[in-house]
Amino acid sequence: MENKLASFHTSLKIWIPPLFIFSLGFGGVFFLVILKKSESVQEALKFSMILSCVIGGLLSILFVIVNYTYLVTVFTNGISSFDPFGSWKRDFMEWGAMNYIERKNILGVKYYFIQSQDSLSRLWIPVELINKHDFIYHVGENAGKNHPFFVELLNVST
Repeated sequence: MENKLASFHTSLKIWIPPLFIFSLGFGGVFFLVILKKSESVQEALKFSMILSCVIGGLLSILFVIVNYTYLVTVFTNGISSFDPFGSWKRDFMEWGAMNYIERKNILGVKYYFIQSQDSLSRLWIPVELINKHDFIYHVGENAGKNHPFFVELLNVST
């Protein structure tokens, strides 16, 4: 890794869909469990709403922490990001090693999934980044205007 240019955080708004999915999902499960034991719909609804709010609050704190630790860093010779679906280690990939770029949607959060030629290294870069125009600029200036990742960034941004 040479010559760090800039680091980018994800936008906090990307964590809203998974927050709702998890908190409402857990609330629904709690509702069914409590309803089976108490047989009072109002009591089950009351407790499941409270538990959903508690889980939503805890997940909000977790997502804010993840948001500020999940940095995407652009270097002159490549890009660095975390692998949230691996060991949460920071991976670096040179521009020339990127050969497979695909967009994925995991629980409402959209990512660019980038794999290297040897398929051993992979990057998950959130689509929604703060200062995304600066990110696109740095990728274009260092990877080249014809680089597949830069072309994909332009396709999504327009």
